[in-house]
Amino acid sequence: MENTNKGSIYISTTSPPSVIREYHEQFQRDFFMFLKCRAEEMVGGGRMVLTILGRRSDDPCSKECCYHWDLLAETLNDMVVEVTIYFVFMLYWILIILSYTCPLIIILT
Repeated sequence: MENTNKGSIYISTTSPPSVIREYHEQFQRDFFMFLKCRAEEMVGGGRMVLTILGRRSDDPCSKECCYHWDLLAETLNDMVVEVTIYFVFMLYWILIILSYTCPLIIILT
């Protein structure tokens, strides 16, 4: 698969056809396995209800089904930035603390 879907957690309007094809093939494998596993769990005459998000458009990138993925991707990217900033901030303070405590540790040992 081409590495041109970087930064996306789903199929986007910028995804090349190869990425869309890979997502489709992965969905088919995963959904088949899901149904196969559920079939093994079912008792004779049992029923199963599936709720599936659908779309009217043939475009797999249409906003009618992908809007929630846009929001999720945006949120995850923001969280990564916040965590990165938090860890840099914490590392800064750890280094400051160590710069004051390390001379004491050396003297004590």
